[in-house]
Amino acid sequence: MVLTLCVFSFLYYHASAKISVNWLVGIAIGFILDRTRLCFNAALRDPWLYGLARTTKGVLAALIVSTIGFALIQYMEFVENSYILGNLYPMGLNIFVGAVIFGIGAAIAGSCASGTLMRMGEGFGLQWLVFLGLILGSVHGIHDAPWWYKHFSFGRPVIHLPTALGWVLGVGLQIILLILIYFLISWYEKYRFRGEDE
Repeated sequence: MVLTLCVFSFLYYHASAKISVNWLVGIAIGFILDRTRLCFNAALRDPWLYGLARTTKGVLAALIVSTIGFALIQYMEFVENSYILGNLYPMGLNIFVGAVIFGIGAAIAGSCASGTLMRMGEGFGLQWLVFLGLILGSVHGIHDAPWWYKHFSFGRPVIHLPTALGWVLGVGLQIILLILIYFLISWYEKYRFRGEDE
């Protein structure tokens, strides 16, 4: 804690207030990841392998909160007739291929990007090698992305729900869908354990 405040003070007085705030936000996110054991790989893996949905429900809750937050930011940009923040890309086979590659890498590494960063902070040496592979793979992916989008994407139109359905309906539908998935995964967790007890 003392070291964190010392670095914050140094950045605030010798760099900028924005960088010092970013430092604190990064420390806070790392602390939350460490304490909650939040890992997106585990969120998709644990319900099917172990019948545990705690991490999945945490990710869904985070998606609900971030949906509301990003919708507010985008709506303010929309009201001011500014460019709506966010990158929208067309769907395509490139997303399926990328998901498979990511899934294989996460299975071999034992964690996703957030889990890798968390375990690096905890002192796991292997995760430093995983992190190096993550950086190299990301750089290569950015280099090859135009080719994938050109040959494998379905092209336009890109659907932005608030633009297509209106802000209340578009954002509301996403939140309702996430809440339904939350309750469905909660029911699955209870059903899975009840089935094992019987």
